Amino acid sequence: MAHPREYRQRAEEQRQAAASSDLRMVRLMHKKAADRWENLAEEFERDKHDSSDTAPPADSRISPDR
Repeated sequence: MAHPREYRQRAEEQRQAAASSDLRMVRLMHKKAADRWENLAEEFERDKHDSSDTAPPADSRISPDR
């Protein structure tokens, strides 16, 4: 039978491994989220650029209040 100190040591090793794994997952999740935000920004800029090229000229007689 193993000594309780060995169990505690193994438990601590498992906690450290779990913490390390959690941190890697958190970093990965943040990187993926950042990539998604960057892709959305690029898509928005692309759509904004495309729509400005094809937008009809504004009619100065139409008031912005309407």
